Amino acid sequence: MIAKRSPGAGRGSGGIAGSEDAVERHPNHKADITIQTRLEEMKRRLDDVWARASDTAAPGLTRARPALETMGTAVEDLHLAAQEVAATARRVQTERLRYEHLFQLAPNGYLVTDQAAVIEEANQAAGVLLARDPGSVVGETLHDLLAPEQRERVTELEDAARADPRGVVVADDVMVTVAGGAMPVSVRCRAICDVEDRVVGYGWILDDLGGRFETERRARESQQADIAHFRDLAQHWERLESAKSHFLSLASHELRTPVTVLGGYLSMLDAGTFGQLPQPVESVIALLVAKTRELNDLVNDMLETARLDDDRVGLRTQVVDIAEVVGHVVDDWRPLKRPEQRLSLVRPDEAVTVSGDPARLRTIVTNLVGNAIKYSPDGGDIVCSVGRSGSEVVVSVADSGVGVAPESLSLLFTRFGRVVTPATSRVPGTGLGLYIARELARMHGGDITVKSTVGEGSVFTVSLPLLAAAAEAGAAEAGAAERAVPS
Repeated sequence: MIAKRSPGAGRGSGGIAGSEDAVERHPNHKADITIQTRLEEMKRRLDDVWARASDTAAPGLTRARPALETMGTAVEDLHLAAQEVAATARRVQTERLRYEHLFQLAPNGYLVTDQAAVIEEANQAAGVLLARDPGSVVGETLHDLLAPEQRERVTELEDAARADPRGVVVADDVMVTVAGGAMPVSVRCRAICDVEDRVVGYGWILDDLGGRFETERRARESQQADIAHFRDLAQHWERLESAKSHFLSLASHELRTPVTVLGGYLSMLDAGTFGQLPQPVESVIALLVAKTRELNDLVNDMLETARLDDDRVGLRTQVVDIAEVVGHVVDDWRPLKRPEQRLSLVRPDEAVTVSGDPARLRTIVTNLVGNAIKYSPDGGDIVCSVGRSGSEVVVSVADSGVGVAPESLSLLFTRFGRVVTPATSRVPGTGLGLYIARELARMHGGDITVKSTVGEGSVFTVSLPLLAAAAEAGAAEAGAAERAVPS
């Protein structure tokens, strides 16, 4: 059994997952299902339009027939692109399963840590060596497993492995804590790199030195095999990273053109460019326009995610009044919210300035407000507030929606990470909006945190560095009165 840290999980959280459910957990599989489902729904709606066009002699539909045929071709292009995306997703899943089987069958104790030495994976052999369930060590740091006087050795080994990413660093007589005592182990460490040779974590082999001579003999015999095994793991990691990037790039670029064509013709039909359509057809066209907009949002989110992964997102920074940005976003969402939802803005009287990219900052706030509206199906208050806290600007979006359980919070900011419960199963979404928002916030030197209670709602808070000049000018006005702008 492989114990694995959930994506984005903080220290102290973890779980045990076998390879048999890897396909269920893989984010690309979720994206594939989302795309296929939306395409199938759009195709059914277009078939309905075509059937009505065939049975109706309305002049508007006769003139619109070439447009409908072009839309049909666009849908076929979408299906072909979706099939290629699905094939890529299956290859990603296969590579992940191979990696997990290699890790599971390793005879030695294996650990995988991130750059902060937090344990993300532990195999069964490691659990046997440490006399613990593998899942119980996931989320702890490697320092926690060592005797206090030897914890600095983890940093030394990581530094040596980082200096020679293709080599293996060996340290004998490292003391690990076992059931209140200490046991000597041999530790081998190798850096794990992504496709661009950036160190993203570390792999560790632990050998018991309780029977020192036997262990040393086994270590000598297996050294070459372990090096080859590490090489295989690194290659699988690189293939996974490459396949992931290829998947996002393929899905976003290949789907964008046919979605644009489809949306253009649907807009022309909806605007009456080809003449007046019968009332039953108009209602179907309106629904297709909405579904096309959702699919276009999905493509844009996937494209932005691919850019973030490839470090291709640049910021055009300038002095920005973040309160004005939030105000514009709230105004944009007011006509789109449900009647039973109350959207309001609380902001200080004076400008609250940051150094940032206005478009990217708008994306951050748009994603947070849209998330609050989607997950407040029963209405209630959605309050956006802007203020200062020391040297930071704080923007919060609070809702009274369904809320998120504490054990699920770590999934919110991962790619394709969605918390599916009976209360949220019908809420549409890609699981990319919060991931994009947090990555953009971090690019601005800030971050996003969340507090949530099931059944009571959530509060998402963006913290950004306050512009130095504004911080000095506004220090004396920290307690300025705020004004509320109700919906």
